[in-house]
Amino acid sequence: MSAPFTTAQVTFVGNGVNKTFPFSFPIYNLDDIEVFLTDITTGEDTQELTNFTVTPTDPEKFPTTGSVNFPDSGTAIDSNTKLTVRRVTPYSQEFLDLGRNTLINAGVLEDALDRVVGQIQQNQTLNVQSLKIGITESEQTAEEFFEAQVVSVIAGAVIDNLLSTSPTNALSANQGFILKGLIDAINDHAVINDLFSTSAVDGLSANQGRILKNLIDSFVHPVKSIQAENETGTNDTKFVSPLGIRQAFFAVGGPPVFAVRAWINFDGSGLSPTIREKGNFEPIIDNGEGNYTLTFTVGMPDANYIVIPLITSLGILGIMNITSQGSGSFTINTYSLLPGAHTSTQQVDQNIIGLAVIR
Repeated sequence: MSAPFTTAQVTFVGNGVNKTFPFSFPIYNLDDIEVFLTDITTGEDTQELTNFTVTPTDPEKFPTTGSVNFPDSGTAIDSNTKLTVRRVTPYSQEFLDLGRNTLINAGVLEDALDRVVGQIQQNQTLNVQSLKIGITESEQTAEEFFEAQVVSVIAGAVIDNLLSTSPTNALSANQGFILKGLIDAINDHAVINDLFSTSAVDGLSANQGRILKNLIDSFVHPVKSIQAENETGTNDTKFVSPLGIRQAFFAVGGPPVFAVRAWINFDGSGLSPTIREKGNFEPIIDNGEGNYTLTFTVGMPDANYIVIPLITSLGILGIMNITSQGSGSFTINTYSLLPGAHTSTQQVDQNIIGLAVIR
């Protein structure tokens, strides 16, 4: 029979169920089959397997096609694993021995020629999978050539394209997939979606690569704000150091900085208190003439805070005392201190009452 061209191997992706893998290329002996596994995630191949069974399509007639059952026992391979079935016809001829003036059986001769063609076809498959060097580089070793190709991919195809502004100079997505591991913390889907592709022909354009490089630079090498920017507080693209926080409050030197946890400015002279501005205070409760309860929006950790007052009414100095103090609220009395007087026992509503709480 004729021997049409055929690839001498076939590859399958597991599904966790299938254990039978058919092959359509002819074999001349059950021992002509080799089976390999490949981890799709890492790309690593296993050594040649032995726990499989070859079933010929026609066990009474060789050459024949057939199928491989793997594994003979155990769980079927999952979607993270590829299985490759390959024909390896021996590079020897031991079944045909023609002597002088010997009658030649046409079938035996045909089988011998088919085996030779099978060897040529499997060599063609191996040739496609092999590493090649240029015609003028025949003296270059395989190790030298491989190293040069790796350097070319890393230094040229990836890095140079990231600096390019050409939208047609493509960075292949499988190279982008490698870069993706460096930028997981950057959540810019408009740029990095293509990096999830494993297709070598699904291109990430180089201008997108340039944007990606800028994002990586800003993430790996952030810029610190200077003192003038900390003091004005107008820059929102640089990070602020602990020293910069002190500079923003103009709190230079060694002593620690303690923050105002609540503040308020209100008019207590009307029928009900009127708040001008506030921070971390709820509406005021008016308990009567010169008596107010102030409640924190977010309570203090305890009642050990201080209250700094500013109280005045029509230019007359006012004084204040705290009658009760808790972590969630406190109550105050306000008085007017008339010129020449040392004390005042009359509670009076004041029109300017300012309070700051420090803890």
